[in-house]
Parts: sequence; C-alpha cells; structure tokens
Amino acid sequence: TGKALPGAVFDLYKADGTKVASGLTTDAKGQIQVKDLKPGDYYFIETAAPAGYELNDSKLNFTIALQTTTKVATVSATNAEKTGTVVLNKTDGDTGKALPGAVFDLYKADGTKVASGLTTDAKGQIQVKDLKPGDYYFIETAAPAGYELNDSKLNFTIELQTTTKVATVSATNAEKTGTVVLNKTDGDTGKALPGAVFDLYKADGTKVASGLTTDAKGQIQVKDLKPGDYYFIETAAPAGYELNDSKLNFTIALQTTTKVATVSATNAEKTGAVVLNKTDGDTGKALPGAVFDLYKADGTKVASGLTTDAKGHIQVNELKPGDYYFIETAAPAGYELSNDRISFNIKFQINDDSAVVEAKNFKKSANPVLPTNNDHHDINQNLPKTGDTENNGTTLIGIFSILGLLIYSFFKVYRRENS
Repeated sequence: TGKALPGAVFDLYKADGTKVASGLTTDAKGQIQVKDLKPGDYYFIETAAPAGYELNDSKLNFTIALQTTTKVATVSATNAEKTGTVVLNKTDGDTGKALPGAVFDLYKADGTKVASGLTTDAKGQIQVKDLKPGDYYFIETAAPAGYELNDSKLNFTIELQTTTKVATVSATNAEKTGTVVLNKTDGDTGKALPGAVFDLYKADGTKVASGLTTDAKGQIQVKDLKPGDYYFIETAAPAGYELNDSKLNFTIALQTTTKVATVSATNAEKTGAVVLNKTDGDTGKALPGAVFDLYKADGTKVASGLTTDAKGHIQVNELKPGDYYFIETAAPAGYELSNDRISFNIKFQINDDSAVVEAKNFKKSANPVLPTNNDHHDINQNLPKTGDTENNGTTLIGIFSILGLLIYSFFKVYRRENS
C-alpha cells in the first residue's frame, strides 16, 4: 500500500560491521533520521517490524558522501503485512453434522479470484493460509451430495496480524427434499380407493401434515420432505371400508439422486350380515333344526352345519359384499327337505344393511298303516283292491269252478240211482 509504518526498529552499522547505533525506531511518518555520520558506507538492520508486519532482515545499505555540499542519504525499507488464515466449517443446517465434499471459490472483496476448487475435508473444513489482511468471500460452486447448493456470499476479514488471528466462516447446507407417494387400494381386488384421509408424522411423533386425502387414483403425494423417517396414520377410511389404523412407515432417503418413497396401504370392505328365517310353508310357524350350508355365488363353501334356532333363525355375520346362497342339507323333523337354492346379496356397507331371506318347509305326507303282530294275514299277502280287473277275473274262475263241482256231483248221484 505504500503506507508509512511507524514502530519499526533498526540498528545501524558501518560497512565493517561496527555498530553505530541501536534501537532506532520509525516515527509516525515512518522515518528515522540519524545525523553526524562521517562519510563512508553503512547499513541498517531491522530488529523489530511494526506490529502486524513481517520482519524484513535484509541489509539496507547506504553511503554518506563527502559533504562538498550538504547531501542527505535516503534509504527505503518496506514491510509486508503478516498473512492470516481462514477456516471454513461446512455443516448440515438441521443436524450440525460436518459435511465433506462441498466445493468453494475464494475471492477478494473487489472480486479478484484468489483460489478455486477448495473442497471441504472429512471434518467439513477448508483451511486457507497466507492471506494478506483484507476482506474476502467464499462462493460455493458445488454442494455435498444430497444437499441444496448455498450460493450466498460468505464474507470474512483477515485482520492485521498484530497477534495471530484465524478468521472463521460458518456455512450450512439444507438437505435436498424428497417426495412420498401413498397408494391406497382395496385389500381384495386391488382397486384404487379415493377418499381415505391420513395424517403424516415424523418418526419422533411430530405432526407434519393432516387431512391428506387420496385422489381418484387412490394416491396422496407429499413433496418437500427432508430426509428422515416418517409414518402415515389413516384417520378416515373410504366409504364402505374398515379403518386401517396401522402405522405406515417410510423413509425419505438422502437425495444424492432423485428418489421417490412409495407406501402401499389397503382397506378391507366392511362386512355385512344375513338372517335366514325358516317357517312352516302352511302355518308360518318358526321351524328350528333346519341345517344349511352357505356358499359364495362361485360355489366356494363359506360355512356348513348352520342350524336354525328356536325362533327358526340363522344369522351369519362378517360376510364381505357379494352374492351368496344357502342350501338346505337337513330338514326339521317331520318336514320334507327343500332343494331350493336360497340366493341373497350382501350390499356394499355404507349404511350397515343386513340381508334377510325366507325359507319354507312342508310336512311329509302320512305313511300307510302296516299290519300288527295279531293280524292273521301274511304281511306279504296281496289284498284285493277296488276296481282291480285282475281280481275280477279270479272271482269268475272261482264261480265257474263251483258250478262245475255241483254238476259233477249231481250226475254222479244220478248214475248211482240208475244202477
């Protein structure tokens, strides 16, 4: 800078090394004046530099000429300012974790580039030495993997090094944010389910968002989530479905490349109930003891051995929406078995509707009376039946046989008398 430097201390010697004076100190103008020197060769040696400056221990030679006229010898001496050091510390803006791999360029305040490609080490630090006092700034040119670039100017000053002072600069980066997509489907069919409502939490229980609702595709997309662990909780199920209140955990990874987290969630349809009422087909009286099997419409057996109670009822709960049918496998005592397929439908359970089906049985016809042990007829004997033409013929043969016997007897008597 050429600025005058007070406080520099010198010793003065003759050319042969004889010390002439010591402790000579520059004044406010940066000058030392020594008078009464005989003509000859001399030199100054600096013994102490001004505060904040490097010692310049070179010989500063000069000559006192023969004073035929008054001549003043002049000597110029300079000192360079002591250089300083800066340390930049790069950390995660949320966790304070040291971040290696951030790259910076270094500039003087006037925009002159001092250094480029300076990269934070494993401790997240850059150290730059030998900087002259003055104002400087860092500019980040590449962020650590997975972090947003922080391109703000990081200003600092290297002070005059009257004592050793290290400038420090703190710089942070925010992690790149990620995205999660939740897919809500029917647990049986895989059909996308709109209208499911969720809250979103960090792993530590901090609520991030609430009232997130699946769209027509059954999806929720949440952006701008910092890397870390999260979970969804369902607060309202789609209409007709059971609430699934399990934690749906996921992780937003460090975004070294763009990564979208995905979460799959299912709901089971609400189940319904059916009531079968078994009655006498003539009287309407409730019939206990009828036994049924229950099937899906595709023939898959759902339950067997279902028996009507004292009120003639069977109730089956927890049936998923769809088509079903009952088949009677045993009728109540004294009743004919019904082979009818009793079909019904369990509706989609928006209003908790139960299906009701009616089934009837009719009494068996009266059985014929079998002969008792006191009956003299053989149990295998064929009894005559009214209108049986085969029996009429037998009767005629009997009549003619009796007439024949009477005629034979008459003629036998007649011949005996004639004899």
